[in-house]
Amino acid sequence: MDLLENLNPPQRKAVEHTEGPLLVLAGAGSGKTRVIIYRIAYLIYNKGISPDNILAVTFTNKAAEEMKERISRVRKSPPPYPSPDTKSGGEGMGGGGQVRGNMNGLWIGTFHSICLRLLRRHSQAIGYRNDFSIYDKSDQSGLVKECVKELNINEELYPANSIARRISYLKNRLITPDKFSKTAKEFGMDARVLTAYRLYQDKLVNSNAMDFDDLIMKCAELFEKNPDILHRYRDRFRYILVDEYQDTNPAQYRLIMLLSDKHQNLCVVGDDDQSIYRFRGAELQNILSFETDFPSATIIRLEQNYRSTCSILDAAGTVIEKNIGRRLKRLWTENPAGEPVVYHRAGDERDEADYITRCIRSMIKNGGRPGDFAVLYRTNAQSRVIEEVLIESGLPYVIVGGLRFYERKEIKDILAYIKVSLRPEDDTSLRRIINVPHRGIGAVTMNRVEEYAGIHSVPLYEGVLKLSADNPRLGGFTAIIEKLKAAIKELTPSGFVSRLFEMTGYPDALKKDENAEERIENVMELLAAVKRYEERMPGTGIAGFLDEASLLSDMDEIANRKSQIANNPDRVSLMTLHSAKGLEFPVVFITGLEEGMLPHAGALGSIDDIEEERRLCYVGMTRAKERLHLTSVAKRNIFGQSLDRTESRFLREVKKGSKVKIEIDIPDMYNNKFSGGRIFR
Repeated sequence: MDLLENLNPPQRKAVEHTEGPLLVLAGAGSGKTRVIIYRIAYLIYNKGISPDNILAVTFTNKAAEEMKERISRVRKSPPPYPSPDTKSGGEGMGGGGQVRGNMNGLWIGTFHSICLRLLRRHSQAIGYRNDFSIYDKSDQSGLVKECVKELNINEELYPANSIARRISYLKNRLITPDKFSKTAKEFGMDARVLTAYRLYQDKLVNSNAMDFDDLIMKCAELFEKNPDILHRYRDRFRYILVDEYQDTNPAQYRLIMLLSDKHQNLCVVGDDDQSIYRFRGAELQNILSFETDFPSATIIRLEQNYRSTCSILDAAGTVIEKNIGRRLKRLWTENPAGEPVVYHRAGDERDEADYITRCIRSMIKNGGRPGDFAVLYRTNAQSRVIEEVLIESGLPYVIVGGLRFYERKEIKDILAYIKVSLRPEDDTSLRRIINVPHRGIGAVTMNRVEEYAGIHSVPLYEGVLKLSADNPRLGGFTAIIEKLKAAIKELTPSGFVSRLFEMTGYPDALKKDENAEERIENVMELLAAVKRYEERMPGTGIAGFLDEASLLSDMDEIANRKSQIANNPDRVSLMTLHSAKGLEFPVVFITGLEEGMLPHAGALGSIDDIEEERRLCYVGMTRAKERLHLTSVAKRNIFGQSLDRTESRFLREVKKGSKVKIEIDIPDMYNNKFSGGRIFR
């Protein structure tokens, strides 16, 4: 079988172009994942490149796992080279284990997982032990609040969360405290951020910890300060692929430039029209200036869309083509023209929700399922009225997104116990659990512990041990931790977590909570997750599980959202436009298309922000496979006031530039059949 026979001509060209820099501009629904998978398979099976010489960067851990499996399935014959030894490349992305099948040696994962793997090997070269802890966003926020309190910063004027966001922003641009001090103002927010940033980094180092942003920043530092290590990996990774390149930030960009400098066999895949994460630090210019970075670069456009109808692509194209900061491309499809895009102007948000509900009920009556429909909005606040009307009408729904599993209090508590059992010097985790479950250790006792630790320049746990002789409550806590420290060396990961439950009494303590059943279920699901990890990575310790849990980023929520939707086929999906990235539905409603809502009021003063909002609208429109509904209101209740609303400029662009059917009231257009996920007249 020809490895490339299932690819269209541009896809095939992208797969076969293996030497030199390559930019693949992959429009929405154009099969970019297939290109990445087949390109890796082509390098291995057709070009005889060892997986050991390939680095593939994805934006979610789930995508990395799926790619490994799909590459293995592309062709079953063995590769034309001996498999590399496990020492040189057999670890899993979380810091241990094997990649199954013929993929031993292939490095594929997110920026953070790849950087963690490198730092676990070489962190001593930049002054860290290789068993460093990883702080997630919640841990980071807590530690920044501690710094703000210690520095007597007025949190009403300079909120800790704002300072934490600024520190994250600086790290994503590889700006250290020393570098920031050269440009920071000597007053106001800059001055507070600088002092907090310095103290924050000192506390991380003292706890032998890195936060999520440090993983990339410290990896770049590792390479820049250790040319021998950099040259080793430049020689190894002769072929580099990066997915979702439009979402890379300056730190990620720098890392790729460092690694690809020698061979320049760099293939980046992305779509500037779907760059919607500037608020997370993504730098659109990275993809727009690719030829500047690599003058010999080849550019291939994937413009054939396999998802949507012609009508939907026509409407979406008229919106996005108004952006100035973009590369020229126009999606097309061999799919049918389909139903016209429908626009409805409602009286207010209640009328808007009524319209959406009546449309959905009508299509369900004609054969649709609730799971076929998605209602998208710019801000979470818009969902309230929609939820109320759906409840009144008896339509089941699910809010897609919400609090992530590993951010739930009970899960973070258990993970903190594991972290302290592994690394007692982790002050942030110790603070979290010292009185959880409640054991009577209050603020007065903690102040004494912190005072002792500060005077003697030791971790908090040493202060707890010292004072526990005269404090039975502290003594009870240290007795548990000491036993857990011993047990973690002797038991399997799942055995240790079960022992932790038993010794701390945490699950029993949850029974007193008003949400006891749900929280206990979450704790038991954590134990199940540890068992699944144990099956996948036999013989590895629980530190590897902690790494995997720590590596789950906001982007990994795409995979979780897909699972959430798949598990709720009988519910209408409600979510923000940002949450809809990476998803698709037969029927999509985009609500609130008004100036000040979409585009958002916060974007109206900036051309760049307006263009980001336009990309967000485009992403929402291209989630629809068969039908797209756009809605706006004449009046909307905002902060308790009923205000007149103007149609969004994006709506005006659609109405002017494409063939859109305008509906003033509930249409009769649903007196047709809905079968197999498609509407027919």
